[in-house]
This record gives sequence, C-alpha cells and structure tokens, in this order.
Amino acid sequence: MSKYLKQDSKQHHYESEIAHDYKKQINYIKTMREYANEYQAIINKNAIDISGKHMELAMLLYDKIFTVTKILLLHIENNMYVPDTWQMSVQKVNKYVTEFEQLTKEYTW
Repeated sequence: MSKYLKQDSKQHHYESEIAHDYKKQINYIKTMREYANEYQAIINKNAIDISGKHMELAMLLYDKIFTVTKILLLHIENNMYVPDTWQMSVQKVNKYVTEFEQLTKEYTW
C-alpha cells in the first residue's frame, strides 16, 4: 500500500512541465495588467488635459485588457488551456496594450 502512496506523491515529468508553462503564462498576464495600471495612472494624472474621446478610449482599453486577461486566468485555473485560443487572446491583449501605450505617450513629458 505504501508503495502506491509513494508513487502518487511523486510528481511526473509532464506535470512539472505543465506547472512551469502555467507559471510563465500567469507571469505574462500579471505583466500586461501592470502595464495597463501604469498607463491608467498616467491618464488619471493628466485627466484635466485629456479630451473626452481619449478618456473614453483609455477606459475602454483598460477594461478590455482586464477582461481578456481574466478569461485567460479562468482558462488556466480550470485546465481549459487551448494553444490556439490562448495565442489569439494574447495577440488581442498585446494590441490593446500597444494602443494604450500610444494613447498615453501624448500625455507624458
């Protein structure tokens, strides 16, 4: 009986690879959220100088980044990771972060 318990307690090679892969993905999500928070702080700091159109766009981009990254986290937590879907979502997040960065460049000096 103890032989089987020992085998169950050992982590298989593929399990450690999956855990490592998930850690990288979670780190990516945290990084993108940090970028979004930094850009949002710039927008908030310069809120008086920002037009309504740009403020609306900033709020929309911020919301989109957090929505997509939340979905990605749910996929990881529920073991629903699909590489194609993940890649598509990552591209969306990258696009939103880039747009947000371009928007905030106008208000940093």
